[in-house]
Amino acid sequence: MENQKKSFLPPSPLPFSLSPSPKIIIQIDRLILEGIDVSSSQRVKLQAAIEAELARLVRVNGLPEHLQTGGRIPKLPANLSLTNSSNPMQLGREIAQAIYGGMSL
Repeated sequence: MENQKKSFLPPSPLPFSLSPSPKIIIQIDRLILEGIDVSSSQRVKLQAAIEAELARLVRVNGLPEHLQTGGRIPKLPANLSLTNSSNPMQLGREIAQAIYGGMSL
């Protein structure tokens, strides 16, 4: 069996919110990326890119109907089809789009 690299992003110190109103909080406790090697210096950029893109997607498209009155998704497997980019900003956008897509299921 081939050894797969895993990168872990720590939880955000504070959940980010999409203001001014309504207040929407999306909290990701743990994000496991298998097969992606992200250096510790790139993790901060990757996390910021994921947060920014999720905020943009919710602002533009809204929350999925089943989450509009609140909710929790204990585990969200995301279908990722990443480009070969080593740019943490691009990877973050792609990961956030997969997360948002998974939220909509």
